[in-house]
Order: sequence, then structure tokens, then C-alpha cells
Amino acid sequence: MFIDEIKIHARAGHGGKGCVALLREAYRPKGGPAGGDGGKGGDVILEADPNLTDLTAQYYQARLFAEEGKPGLGKNMSGRAGKDLVVKVPCGTLVWKLSKKTIEEQVQAREAAEREEEDQDDSSSEPDDFINDPRPARPLKDELAEMVGMKLGESGVNSDADEVLEPLESEGDETPEPMNTGELKQSASGAWAMEVDLEAEDYDDTEDLEEVDESDPIFRSPYKDREGELVADLLEPGQQVTLCLGGRGGLGNQHFATASRQTPRFAQPGEPGEEGEFFLELRSIA
Repeated sequence: MFIDEIKIHARAGHGGKGCVALLREAYRPKGGPAGGDGGKGGDVILEADPNLTDLTAQYYQARLFAEEGKPGLGKNMSGRAGKDLVVKVPCGTLVWKLSKKTIEEQVQAREAAEREEEDQDDSSSEPDDFINDPRPARPLKDELAEMVGMKLGESGVNSDADEVLEPLESEGDETPEPMNTGELKQSASGAWAMEVDLEAEDYDDTEDLEEVDESDPIFRSPYKDREGELVADLLEPGQQVTLCLGGRGGLGNQHFATASRQTPRFAQPGEPGEEGEFFLELRSIA
């Protein structure tokens, strides 16, 4: 049986709890707090091994749990740290971190966020100047002519021929450049429109293309309906990648002693380790 795709669940070890202890020895009746720190949890690490050819080992052991850190002890003794779990995988393995939400849930969340942004834009937008303008409405042909930097000629409208357009006179020596080289024409029904020759305009499609940063994470759907982020590509023998980091151990009560609080009776709990689902994909030569 050759297995080149497998989903795994990895969890790093939790950190050990800090200890609450008071030193009690002969000739030291007031030794003070002496609680040790908890140990750090173990990490989950993947390592490329050239001796492996497929992901059969992960098929029978898909849940990778690292060792947890030990709690602290008295006399300022820290707990033992958890061992790292090193898992061997074949060279050429792609590691994808799967999202907790399905693609449908992510699409619904994005659509809801877009709707909220549209509602905010509509509520915060200014009133339309055209509706609230007390001046009388101008003919559409005058506004179109003003947009292209031209004005209608004095000869009036001729149904047989196109209208003659003259440049607008501006104050000063500078003359405004027309926004477009199109011609303003009137149809048989009386509607005004501007005819533009797109082939004559110089337009570069490459200006609108955004430069793709190669350092950005790659997203796709490697496992059924889950979206994944490419974490690592294990190519070289011995190459390692840390899937989950172990939790930090809690501090003992020795760190919380002050002049006004000389016998603290509390300590920190250990932090939980990282946890997640990953998808391993083996790239092999056909």
C-alpha cells in the first residue's frame, strides 16, 4: 500500500504548573517561598528522512502528541521539560496547515464582512450633490461637452451633420487639455452620447497588475473542503520544521515574593501547547 497523502493532528506538550512551597529546615524557621517553575512542553517536529518512500507510518499514527512538562518542586527545583516528538517523513513532503473552518464557512464570513462594510459606507456617505443642487438642471449635452473640455458651437444642432465643438476658453494662458478625444453625437431619438476610439488610446494592461510577493504564504484547498497554508517543503535530508511549539512552564511562588508579601501562596499554571490539523502531501517522481 502506497500512501502519499495523509491528514494528521498534532499537539505540543503543555507547560508544567508552578509549585507553591515554603522552605522548612532546621535552623531556618523562616526560609520563605521556595516553589520551583514548571517544565516546558515538548515540540512536534517533522524531519526529512531519505530512507523513507511514503507516509505509511503517519497513516497508522495520525495523532502526534508531544510530552507535557512536569510541574515544579520544592526547594526551588524546576520541573523536567517534555521531550520533543520528532517524526520522520520522506524527502519531498509538502506540509499544509489546515484551517479550522470549512471553505463554505469562510466564504459566508467574508460575504458578511463585505455586507457590513457596504452598509457602513452607505450610512457614512455624503448626500448626492445632483439631488440637493438648487440650480436648474442643465441639458445632458452641455455636461458631456464640459467633461471632454469642449463646448457646443453657436451654429446649433444639425440633424444631418455632427455638431461642431469648440474648445473651452480658460482664464489665463494655460488651456485645459481635453480628457478624451471622443466626439459628442446625437442619435435620431435625440439622445446624446460620446463616441470614443479605444484602439487609438495608449493603454498598458501591465500597470493594473499587482506585483506578487514570493514571501507571502500560499493558500489553496489541499484537503477536501479545507483551505490550507503552505508551511514547509521538506526537500533536503535532515531538514526539520516545527509544527507546534510547546507551552511555557508556570512560575513558582518564589518569583512573587515582595517586601510586603513575603509568603505568596499562589503560582502560575502552565501554558497550553499549540495544536492544529496538518495535511502531508508527498511529491514523488512518476
